[in-house]
Amino acid sequence: MPRPIWKGEMSFGLVNVPITLFSTQRRQDLILHLLDQRNHDRIRCE
Repeated sequence: MPRPIWKGEMSFGLVNVPITLFSTQRRQDLILHLLDQRNHDRIRCE
């Protein structure tokens, strides 16, 4: 379970709302392909 990076409270008059802030990360893989300039076909290296 991730650790909180900040804990606090938000107050609305007589009501206190506890707040916990977590850091997040999103993993995305980036795939690039080489394209032939003449016909935009993918260049395959075998």
